[in-house]
Amino acid sequence: MATLDYQKYVALFNSGDDRELCDTYFTEDAVMQTANRYIKGKGALLEFLQDAHDGVREILHPQVVLQDNHHILAELNIEFVADRDKPDFIFQPLQAGETVMVKFFVVYILRDNKVCYLKTARWPPGYGID
Repeated sequence: MATLDYQKYVALFNSGDDRELCDTYFTEDAVMQTANRYIKGKGALLEFLQDAHDGVREILHPQVVLQDNHHILAELNIEFVADRDKPDFIFQPLQAGETVMVKFFVVYILRDNKVCYLKTARWPPGYGID
């Protein structure tokens, strides 16, 4: 059985094309859950990504990825690069060109080779980066 190609997912994510990412890899009823946020629906997820990426480029650097037909577990070092000054950036204030690295753990649940549910957890900025 074919399953989601995570390397292609990462490449598309890193391209910055949030709309194509959502159209290609998320179900219509996709859910994203973090420690303090619950986002339901592909449209809401796209809106979240576009807002999160306003002035900041997000680059996934997979460290460990485990996958079966219905799950992906990933340890990611995520690089956030400011395209412009972001004094209110969620992890720390950034000036244009500055970068912060944050380690994330993500569980993706798959249905029909698309992400229907993802849960994220993160460490403090800069902590645990290999």
